[in-house]
Parts: sequence; C-alpha cells; structure tokens
Amino acid sequence: MKKNHAKIIMMLYRFKSLTSTEIAKMLYMEKGSVTTLIDQLTEFGFVVRCNVANDRRKSLVLLTDSGKAQMEIIIANHIQSMDELFHDVDSTEIEQFADNLKNVVKFMNKL
Repeated sequence: MKKNHAKIIMMLYRFKSLTSTEIAKMLYMEKGSVTTLIDQLTEFGFVVRCNVANDRRKSLVLLTDSGKAQMEIIIANHIQSMDELFHDVDSTEIEQFADNLKNVVKFMNKL
C-alpha cells in the first residue's frame, strides 16, 4: 500500500464519506490521480463507492469493514513507532512537548 492509500483511508476514517473531488483537494492532487488510488483501494476491498441520491454525477467513497480494520492496523503501527521514538524521553518532557504542540496548533488556527 502506498502512502496516499493510507492518507485516503485516514481521511475516510475521520470524515466517514467524501467525494473524489474532496479527497483530491485535501491531498492537493489531480482528481484523475485520486480516482486511480480509489480504484486500487476498491480492488483491495478497503473502500466502496456509493451514488448520491439527488446527483447522479457524484459518488461518495466510504470505508468497508476491511478498510476500517486496515485503519486499526495503521493506528497500531503508528502507536508502536511513537513508542519507539519516545522510548528514552521522560513522561514530563512528553507532556511539555504535547502542550507545546497544542499551542502551535492554536497559533496556526489564528492565521
């Protein structure tokens, strides 16, 4: 699986359903490239497309149960990586780091 496959799975896990256009905008990619990635994720069994009732031109992309299970694997791998990365760091320092990141996010949201 490519990084952009994982990014799409993460987005769908968070937002539940998105159009290809919305995904393309979030990834700063061309819609055709995203369509190829979604086709591949469909072949893997991780996503499905559903038609929008009032607009035949649009379809929503949603995670399947397998896609949700894949996201759980991604989360577990991420947690393991973070544990390894911060293994030698004191818990107080981690808390300070997290607080600093929160402040950065608050600052960036003001821009």
